[in-house]
Amino acid sequence: VPGYLGGTPQEPIFRAQGLDFTLGVTGALYAQSLGAQTAVIFATGGYEATADVADKACGQLGIEVRGHFTAPADQGSYPGEAATIFGLDPDAVIVQAGPADSGALIREVANLGGSMLWCGDSGWAAPDFLAALTVPVIATQQGIGFANYSHSDNAAWDFFSALWTSTPGYGDTYGGPDDIYHYTRRILQFALSG
Repeated sequence: VPGYLGGTPQEPIFRAQGLDFTLGVTGALYAQSLGAQTAVIFATGGYEATADVADKACGQLGIEVRGHFTAPADQGSYPGEAATIFGLDPDAVIVQAGPADSGALIREVANLGGSMLWCGDSGWAAPDFLAALTVPVIATQQGIGFANYSHSDNAAWDFFSALWTSTPGYGDTYGGPDDIYHYTRRILQFALSG
């Protein structure tokens, strides 16, 4: 580890956040694993690069991309995009958007009578996703899946979780160290400030 990043030789080396592009590939691989031959890619602002990777991955996997749309983030409603996606009738929809935006889009497609296979990212584990989606919508869809991951018991996890827990205010303010955003995004912060 370069010295300017901090740390000591005794600290375990582990990977910090870097899944953004990988999540684009994961969405395409998930769609392929479920037999999708066509897909639509939807993204909101800030997720364009990941959506572009998903598009390229679909091309490599032989999945026809029927549409690739980017909309502004945090609109809370995407009726035009929902209608377009519904009309294109893809085998899968790969979504690269925030949790609330993603949930709203799926709900709006369901309100149009659409039942689709949705491939999302790890942000869908956040409560905002389910709040925007609503529980009754889940049963109306062919599938709602998302990439997720968690810690594994190893030296890096022991170091990270102990440092998080022992840092005054972090647990009280941000919750436990095992939240996916803490584990993947705060690692670098600890490495730089620890």
